[in-house]
Amino acid sequence: MLGCYYLHTNGDLIFKHAGCFFNTTPAEYFESDFVVKWWEFPSESPTGSPEGDIKWTMDLLREAYELSTDKSRTEKRIRDICQSNGFPVLIADTIIKGKEE
Repeated sequence: MLGCYYLHTNGDLIFKHAGCFFNTTPAEYFESDFVVKWWEFPSESPTGSPEGDIKWTMDLLREAYELSTDKSRTEKRIRDICQSNGFPVLIADTIIKGKEE
């Protein structure tokens, strides 16, 4: 495992490196009233393809956005995460917009 992202009740998406879970599990670590949900990021490809991995990440970020009670704060973090991973702005826009009805 590379680490985990978690959605804080304040809308932040926060990454914790795998080293944070020394002598504990992520489930124990994230047992808190301040954690809405957490997602594990594996060190290997979760889907076996670059395109699949991008979709997997987009779905995770969209789920965080949907669960957030502070959409503007979560949107900012999603945009920061996408930018730091070299995703085009269109990816962040698509995550925020969600699926077409």
